[in-house]
Amino acid sequence: MKKMLTLEIIPYEVSEYKSWDDEGFGLWWLGQAGFLIRTADTTILIDPYLSDFLAEKYKGQKFPHIRMMPSPINMEDLTGIDYCISSHSHSDHMDPGLIPILLKSSPACRFIIPEAVRSVALERGVPERLILGMDAGVSLSLSEDIILSAIPAAHEEIKTNGKGQRLFLGYFLKTDGFTLFHPGDCLPYEDLDSWLEPHEIDLALMPVNGQRDELSSLGIAGNFSIEQACQIMKKHDIKYMIPQHIGMFDFNTVSRDDLDRVIDASDSSDRIFPAEIDVLYHLVRK
Repeated sequence: MKKMLTLEIIPYEVSEYKSWDDEGFGLWWLGQAGFLIRTADTTILIDPYLSDFLAEKYKGQKFPHIRMMPSPINMEDLTGIDYCISSHSHSDHMDPGLIPILLKSSPACRFIIPEAVRSVALERGVPERLILGMDAGVSLSLSEDIILSAIPAAHEEIKTNGKGQRLFLGYFLKTDGFTLFHPGDCLPYEDLDSWLEPHEIDLALMPVNGQRDELSSLGIAGNFSIEQACQIMKKHDIKYMIPQHIGMFDFNTVSRDDLDRVIDASDSSDRIFPAEIDVLYHLVRK
């Protein structure tokens, strides 16, 4: 009998992540676009923002970047992390406050970044020997069972360095017949469908804080709206979606009521679960 794909949602504090070793993928939202992802033998961070670096940087300015939610885990407790993946170099995705702590708490952790921003990672203290650079169209084996693949992300447009390498990436994580998709920070772009079509996506972690011209004009790039994320989910037959990149900064989020209104009206309302803290999302076949 063929096993059915299921996304189990279980109350489970992220601080207890080391005690989880079940089949499939286990995920915890860390706030903003950050997730801790665990399989039976590998622990991965993607786009974690856990410090108050931005609040300190922008103190007293128009957008002070004060957290609307505390970090769900002490940074020092992140031990045994195998990989820390960043989709781009913005500080809420490649956290300058977290990096030195993670280097001490998980000294074997490898940092996977767009090759185009290698110099930024070096400036923030990541040793060269721990950096693995990626670009769109590149795949990397993280273990015997896990493959990471990169595609372009448009934040708010596709940008490259002088070598043609993309500054912004999205990622697929594949293991044991499961596929996770994290687009990084992204808006719809012309070739997005062609990058998605080869993949049967089981779970998409979609940034849905939207795009506003007044913020874009100030250099604060936007993301998909929840409506756009639902359209992508339907077009590419994505099994489950966790909307994220919400609830961190009051000037750049979307309300839960607005999310729920759009989700409830969609054809996939029973398969869309806005990200919540201290919840284990377990993607498994049963």
